[in-house]
Amino acid sequence: MVHIPQNGKLQILGASNGQFAKIDFEPQMKLRDFYVFPYDMRHCVYPFNGTNDTRRTLAANCDVLYNPIMNRGAQ
Repeated sequence: MVHIPQNGKLQILGASNGQFAKIDFEPQMKLRDFYVFPYDMRHCVYPFNGTNDTRRTLAANCDVLYNPIMNRGAQ
């Protein structure tokens, strides 16, 4: 078995009930990637250890209220 370190990797965890996906997804991240996903999507980020590189993480939740009738005429 080949050991592939998970250092700092993002993993989207598949939902057993099929809400999003039934399998796990691990994007191949590169410098300056930015990921946005629903607040209730199961995920994990592995510790970022053993390197002198800098990592920045921003986590936030927001509610978006969209009313297509009220927003139709807004400019």
